[in-house]
Amino acid sequence: MKSSNQTQIDISVPNQRPTLRDVARSLNVSHTTVSRVLNGQGADFISAETRARVMEAARVMRYRPNRAARTLATGKTGFISLWIGDLFHPYYARTMQHVSREIEGSGYETVVFHVRNGGVSPGTLFTAADGLLVHDWPGVVEAYLDFEPHPLPLVSMGVSCSKRVDYVAIDLYPGAVAAVQHLVDTGRRRVAYITHSESRERSEARFRAYEDVMTQAGLPTEIIETKSNDRPRCREDVRSYVSEHGCPDGLFCLSDDMAMGAYRAFCDVGRRVPEDVAIVGCDGIEEAEYLETPLSTLSLPIPEMCRLATEFLQRRITDPTIPQQGAVLQPTLLRRASSLS
Repeated sequence: MKSSNQTQIDISVPNQRPTLRDVARSLNVSHTTVSRVLNGQGADFISAETRARVMEAARVMRYRPNRAARTLATGKTGFISLWIGDLFHPYYARTMQHVSREIEGSGYETVVFHVRNGGVSPGTLFTAADGLLVHDWPGVVEAYLDFEPHPLPLVSMGVSCSKRVDYVAIDLYPGAVAAVQHLVDTGRRRVAYITHSESRERSEARFRAYEDVMTQAGLPTEIIETKSNDRPRCREDVRSYVSEHGCPDGLFCLSDDMAMGAYRAFCDVGRRVPEDVAIVGCDGIEEAEYLETPLSTLSLPIPEMCRLATEFLQRRITDPTIPQQGAVLQPTLLRRASSLS
């Protein structure tokens, strides 16, 4: 038997999707009260009992917000648009994961756009969202800046970001210096840097750091260039390189993917890691720790980057007139077995 003081809810709504007004009518309260409760507002002046009744009525009636109606009423979509590269790469997957975590509970949801090498169609910058987060694609920012007034609030973030808008940059140079210096300090004298032609611009800080450390140490530079940054291609190209030029005793890599491809190549030709060749990658993807010989890596501060970027974006959405916001983060060198003597 139901308790006599249990909330009675009239759910006699016609065969249609229940509206906010239907929920209000079932409780004999104003639709403004229901709206405030369901949007997490009014805690200071709406009683806990009323809030509980509203939430229970919404649950029983299976009320779901009408996004189109809310957009028309508020001018807000409730979406944040995240623009990234390869959706399935662990590096970008981490960004999706952490942005979603930061956005959760803020009243927004994340919509992901895959940016391809061909660039971005300017029209897509007018996507149905309240703001844009762009990870590592400055070309998207340049397309955005072509419009006046700018279509949506935007924050650029990552290793390759634009400082012409709100930004959270990752400065790889200090960490890359530490990575190459670590290889030199462990006694490696033939330290190579592996990259690929399409990443010359992105890897500039890593390449400069490599050259600077090697020059200061009085050691020759050695560049291994692959046709792609994927593991199978890198494995094949490093194997061919070692066959022609012999094996370096240290290797700093553009990415963890390239480091893992190189790792397999050295195993293929009978070289031991780290006894014969020490390896340091870059990105800090989780897989790197689970190789038979765990991979040293330059770990990028993805969680902190996503936290700051979402904070900056929400501030910009709330007040478009605030001064430019910016932050510069640095990676952390994780020394693991692949580079320890």
